[in-house]
Amino acid sequence: MRYLDKAADIRDAICEFSLCDRLWLDTETARVYNPPQILSLIQVTADADDLEGNSVTVLDMLYKPDLIEEFVHRVMVNPQIEKIFHNASFDVKHLGGKERVCNVTCTYKIAQGISLHRLGTSNLKLKTLAKQLCGFKNVIEDEGRSNWEQRPLSNRQLQYAKMDVVYLAQVHLYLMNWQLSQPQLSLPLPEKSRSQTAKSYDYSAWSWQDKCQRLIELSIQKNNIQSYVKNQRNFRDRQEQIGKAVTELQPLAKALTVFRHKKLLTLDSNQNSSPRLNSLLDLIQEAEEQFQKNPDSIVENRNFQGKNFKNSVDGLHKILQEQLLQAWSNYLGRRMPSTNPEMLTLLARIETFKPTVETIKRLDKSIPRRDFPKNSEEFEAIEQQIAQLREAWQNLSSEEVPEAVLRFLKAASAGGAPLSLLTLEVQNWLDRHQLSQALKVCFT
Repeated sequence: MRYLDKAADIRDAICEFSLCDRLWLDTETARVYNPPQILSLIQVTADADDLEGNSVTVLDMLYKPDLIEEFVHRVMVNPQIEKIFHNASFDVKHLGGKERVCNVTCTYKIAQGISLHRLGTSNLKLKTLAKQLCGFKNVIEDEGRSNWEQRPLSNRQLQYAKMDVVYLAQVHLYLMNWQLSQPQLSLPLPEKSRSQTAKSYDYSAWSWQDKCQRLIELSIQKNNIQSYVKNQRNFRDRQEQIGKAVTELQPLAKALTVFRHKKLLTLDSNQNSSPRLNSLLDLIQEAEEQFQKNPDSIVENRNFQGKNFKNSVDGLHKILQEQLLQAWSNYLGRRMPSTNPEMLTLLARIETFKPTVETIKRLDKSIPRRDFPKNSEEFEAIEQQIAQLREAWQNLSSEEVPEAVLRFLKAASAGGAPLSLLTLEVQNWLDRHQLSQALKVCFT
């Protein structure tokens, strides 16, 4: 579940919802000055298959009239979006009013049309339908009249708000399937008798050929709707797959641009990876272009092979990650001053060295080795840290330490000092400061 209370985040979500074909919605209102009510929350989901509420977005609209109006303008009055509520008249009253909104479906009215007797439920409340028709357990029912003006909202209130649209989507699908599976219970009247009431209509006016024809039409309509629902599900899944691929690869693509600009990585020179990368990039680009031209095309398996697409994206992601990490490691190897942690610990024993040694340790620790910068800003920031680290090494000095000793200590801390720097003066100084035993001779 996403809980959004920042204006920028809410606007982004509204923009996202404005691109959907169908939304399941609910609202929560707060009583401010009894009895008036104001809108507190709008709960939205576009995923009818979500039974846990992970796809639900809760928009905190308390005292945000401008954002409410933006939601109304971009979603509620949009005829291309089907808006589904339970007892829609209540919610619509707070979302633009019935004079403005359009393409609204009310599950309460659908249930009324089927009738309590046929459904076999104790009442037509949303949570009753969710429990008795859809089998939901542990349904929270006592938070509806809680204080929706308080902030922060309790976890129980957010759980209640989130699950309302989950129940709504499942009840809506149940009622739709019920109507499709029992068309004989809701055959429309012939055109010439639509003005007559059901009580006075003479059903004998329908010939058996008319009834059979109508049943055939309803059967075809049912199959078409079921096919449409299936295609819509495939469309959303594959649209999400493409979007996820772009989201995963976008940071790597930005990093790749920076590394190429810095001349740190040239994939074209790698004969093994370059052809594979090009083919994978072509596959993703082709799928994206095909989707932009005709979004419905990705419903067909022959146009969109999901398994191959996923494997291709995973393969491309892995190759780019490995190449960028290797290039970053090579770059740090050239730019970073070598640091001997043990020697730095020894240098910290000298009181005047302590501040500089701490700065060196802090800067060295802050520079990432197992990850790489994702954009030029991160790259520039790390380059500045490396420059500061080099400067700290240069500033490692003390009036108490002879120049010869400084040269020896800096060389030893940065990877190793040659024996030519270990003069008698240096040896005596190390002995006086009890550092001789901490040094080792290594042959290279």
